[in-house]
Amino acid sequence: SDLLSFSLIELKAQMYVPFPDSNAVWTRLLVIPIGFPLPTFQYIQDYFIVSGDTTINNIVYRKFCEAAPPNLSNPISYLGGYREDSTEKIYFRMYSDTTEYLWYDFNVAVGDTIFHNAPWMSPFEVVTAVDSILIAGVYRKSYTAGCMGLDSKISGIGSLSIPILQCGILTDGTVSLILCFSQNGQTLYMDSIYNSCNVVSVNELEKQRFSIFPNPLEPNELLNIKAIDNELYKLRIINPLGQDVFYQMSGDKSQIGFSPNSVKPGLHIFLIFNSENQLLYSSKLMIK
Repeated sequence: SDLLSFSLIELKAQMYVPFPDSNAVWTRLLVIPIGFPLPTFQYIQDYFIVSGDTTINNIVYRKFCEAAPPNLSNPISYLGGYREDSTEKIYFRMYSDTTEYLWYDFNVAVGDTIFHNAPWMSPFEVVTAVDSILIAGVYRKSYTAGCMGLDSKISGIGSLSIPILQCGILTDGTVSLILCFSQNGQTLYMDSIYNSCNVVSVNELEKQRFSIFPNPLEPNELLNIKAIDNELYKLRIINPLGQDVFYQMSGDKSQIGFSPNSVKPGLHIFLIFNSENQLLYSSKLMIK
């Protein structure tokens, strides 16, 4: 099969494959633990694409965006732009930044230190392995660095844990990983554990405990979430970069109002916890 043969080999005809300039989709999976000490897990998928170019200070960047089914070719949120140079380095410029930062460096050896210096990433990573990975008949360059030395990066694809932030273990125990990568309609990478590009699990019983509206949310609207059983709960909202943009405990009426005025538009994730910090429900929130 031309699908990813995920075997690591030493110094085998490594080829650097450029990052895509179009027709590429990264499918990310968030695995969220529910309950303690023996949790069950809930799964949320989101999608990232390349959508055209943007020119800043005479430099052309590929636009890295978030998308949503059913039409993954249409961006719903612009996250930033990337470019690569002739030395196999890829630079990223966040939508809100005036500076570009080093994202990946595929011209490295074991023991090298990669300095990112980006406020939204680890300041540096130490390369712990340099490998080749067979994808569609080509041994692509790859290296492992960051995230406790566990995050693999593949040329033409990037990190296998989480786009942009580079580490797939979040502070609440949530695990983020690249479930699939496809280009020109062909699946080139699929996570070997899940072995699927679609992992869905939604607890409808928990959903019925909450009244949530409106969704999508307009800039001047107020998102209202109310627990039907009038229990206290906590609301957490995460942006596409995995960063918290809202965290609050409900009051006496077990109701929280959230205004998106200071939040960038795009597809966010909201999580609802009980007073014992157990995750009750999570879903997606579109902020226009």
